[in-house]
Amino acid sequence: MRTRWPLFRQLIRSIDQTTDANSYIENLKVFSNLINNTNFADAMNTTIPCHLKYVNKHTNESLVSTYKMNFRPLATSKKRSAVTVLFLTHHSQIHVLVMKKSPINVNMDRKYRHGGQYAFPGGMQDEGESILECALRELQEEVGISETMIKVCNDTIPESTTAVGQTPVKAFLAVPTINNKILEYKIQEQEVDQIYEIPLLKLIDSYEPLQSTFISSSNKRYLQEMNLLNKKVSDAEDIEEYFVGPVFKVSDVEATLKSEAADVTVGPLNEMWGFSSRLFVMILNGFEEELEQNGECYDVKSKL
Repeated sequence: MRTRWPLFRQLIRSIDQTTDANSYIENLKVFSNLINNTNFADAMNTTIPCHLKYVNKHTNESLVSTYKMNFRPLATSKKRSAVTVLFLTHHSQIHVLVMKKSPINVNMDRKYRHGGQYAFPGGMQDEGESILECALRELQEEVGISETMIKVCNDTIPESTTAVGQTPVKAFLAVPTINNKILEYKIQEQEVDQIYEIPLLKLIDSYEPLQSTFISSSNKRYLQEMNLLNKKVSDAEDIEEYFVGPVFKVSDVEATLKSEAADVTVGPLNEMWGFSSRLFVMILNGFEEELEQNGECYDVKSKL
């Protein structure tokens, strides 16, 4: 099987597995330069095959299987969101911060769509704040990391969209400005169930480009918004919803911090799918393209 993102994977492997202190420091500098220098505009033009599928759970009939997710915001979009993809070093390895959203039943008073999903910290923009201020505020609210603890390294990722609402989402790449060992997370329990520091190499190696992932049943809100209620279906509870597209496994990784009511049974277990997975594929594509085009600028020390 062809290895995805071979140049970037080799860089991360060189950081994670080197036994030479000087090589480790030099490769960290290379990684830092890569985050700062990569222009993601071209990578975001790549098409990622994915769609939503609805199945009648009684007959196993696929009702919809061709809904393509648009990566470009609609011109009429008014709401905007922002997320932060935070890279950290932990036990001499590169990790990425991922959180698991709280189960839907924690948010009964809200129309909360993202229960049980794995995602990057982020959320909707408040009136009067910039999109960067939105990303920094959400990072602090959801996981307790203030803007004084991180440095935003790259803001070149164009706005892209979630599947259903076509809400434009701006992503920022960041690294801590303090020692990872003293990062103190604080969970916003109404929205966040668990926080994970996932080894980047493990996440890359878990990638599946086109996997069918069960999302939910009885998700009438989604069906109504996309006008997908079929006359042959008498009730939304007869429907099971699947995401078919890129997936990253969040398996064999212990949560760094759990909420008091942590629920490990909600949502598609141990899989990052949907917008978050598509965004992460685009980020990895961008790193790989930068290494392919400007490899001479990134001297990776391979002494393992």
